[in-house]
Amino acid sequence: MSWLLSLISGVVLALGFAALARLVRLDQKRLFAPVLLVVVAVFYVGFALANGSSLIIIQELTAAFLFLILALVGGAFYIPIAIFGLLLHGVFDVFHNNFVSNPDVPTWWPAFCAGFDVTVAFWVWWLWRRGKARIVPPGEEP
Repeated sequence: MSWLLSLISGVVLALGFAALARLVRLDQKRLFAPVLLVVVAVFYVGFALANGSSLIIIQELTAAFLFLILALVGGAFYIPIAIFGLLLHGVFDVFHNNFVSNPDVPTWWPAFCAGFDVTVAFWVWWLWRRGKARIVPPGEEP
């Protein structure tokens, strides 16, 4: 699968995901973006576990941990930090092979994941800016 087709597939899946999340109002939950960031960040850990190399597992866990910190800080204090984390993960996807050399990551995955992450990041940011998402600080939810 070509890089461009993989990227477009990620964008299309993200748009479908956004529509379904909107339909069931999942996107209105305060922790939507932080949880989504954690989910997208752990996929590379799964690929590392499939490979079995201790070095690759440690590298992928380290990267996932950095995104987990963004998710936790964003969820606890300021949701745009988690939204930024989603965007940053899309950038990480594009340059993943420069950081970690894992032969078990499918060649199409980084572009696919980048398309998904960046699309979802802009969508959640747009919701947040429009006030459509009930993204409120902890303790202020009804």
